[in-house]
Amino acid sequence: MQCDDPWIRFSTFVERICGAMATDRGFSDLVVSVLPTSRTAGSLCKRRNRALSALVRRAQEAGALRENFVPEDVMLFLMANAGVVQVTHAPAPHAWRRLVAFLLRRAGRETRDHCPPRPTPADRAGDARPRHRHAPGPKEQAKG
Repeated sequence: MQCDDPWIRFSTFVERICGAMATDRGFSDLVVSVLPTSRTAGSLCKRRNRALSALVRRAQEAGALRENFVPEDVMLFLMANAGVVQVTHAPAPHAWRRLVAFLLRRAGRETRDHCPPRPTPADRAGDARPRHRHAPGPKEQAKG
């Protein structure tokens, strides 16, 4: 995208990727895949990570993006969007737009509240994916 404003570049990137994820579920799966499945995919992941780092750095240097925002946060945005898209694709196909608006607002420089620490190296390798655990049922509660 050709634009001189780093915030517009950053926010437009996030909006466009999330919009593409909403219309193409295969693309959505590809975007949030953490572990490359081939050399080509590994090369593309490295390229993506370098580009995300540069995008984040430029927005921060311009004072548009909060200082404690890290490139891994973009991946968290995309993972959250993938979940919203999966659940709402039929009943509310544009719900992702609301999520993205909230996320971008919180990423802005004006937001100065506390943020949890950045993901650990193990998290970045894919260990941060949610474990599909359920709340204990009555029988499990009785045992524990």
